[in-house]
Amino acid sequence: LSTVRFLSNTQDRTATMGSPVDTLKKPPVILYILSWLFAVIVFGAIADKVDVDGVCFYNLNSDACHLGVAVGVIAFLLTMFFLAIAFAEEQVASYKPTLNIVELGLTALWTFMWFVTFCVLADQWRKTDGAGSFETAVKNNARSGIAFSFFSILTFAASTFFAFKKYKGEEDGGWADSGFGGGNSGGNTGGGYQYQGDAENFNPPPFQGEQGGSYQST
Repeated sequence: LSTVRFLSNTQDRTATMGSPVDTLKKPPVILYILSWLFAVIVFGAIADKVDVDGVCFYNLNSDACHLGVAVGVIAFLLTMFFLAIAFAEEQVASYKPTLNIVELGLTALWTFMWFVTFCVLADQWRKTDGAGSFETAVKNNARSGIAFSFFSILTFAASTFFAFKKYKGEEDGGWADSGFGGGNSGGNTGGGYQYQGDAENFNPPPFQGEQGGSYQST
């Protein structure tokens, strides 16, 4: 009996913890990876060609370049923080209620910050005189900063949605069973065996043959 309980508990822990590959497949983690990539593109593109030697090619408005770089760098750090939490779920389980609130607040805030950044960069680029005469690399980087600011709005908004569902307790945002696969469902664990609390009730699931018959052990 003790052996049966040990094996059942081991299966439960294994199914809950999952593997790094399973974690990578979860929707919130995928969104944070995309947000991380978009943030790198935004602040990298602006710092590389658009903001050079104190000259900002977004309508010569240095504040626009500083905003894009700052929001991008902080978004990069935030996504790294949330990814670290996702891969260290077991170690931070006791802090999860607090972390859920922090995640919801920061993702919502940075959705708004990316919206502001997109609006500022797009407006300043529209007002830039002679933008068509800039070298190709400058134009491409400036447009990349605008485009990926917009994409970041979408990914952070989706992350806010998952964070809100975790905060409400409707689901675990993909870090346990989000309904998108990779987690447990109901009372089944491992290979589908159900443990009812004692050896007499520890029965395998019915086996259905080709003729529609079934077998239930007793």
